[in-house]
Amino acid sequence: MAINYAKLLAYKDEYEVARLYTDGKFNASSVRRRLQFNFNLAPPLLWWRHDALGRPKKRAFVPG
Repeated sequence: MAINYAKLLAYKDEYEVARLYTDGKFNASSVRRRLQFNFNLAPPLLWWRHDALGRPKKRAFVPG
């Protein structure tokens, strides 16, 4: 049960970060101007690339 709860929280955290990032307040903050962000995503269009455990391989994307 603890493993499933950890998986649920991982998804919840990803959505929370996405929600905070898309908020206009973050882009206007001084933190955003000083740092460069990369997003590590595993897009379903690149399904043929997998890591050693068979999971979709993540790629770094830089916001435009």
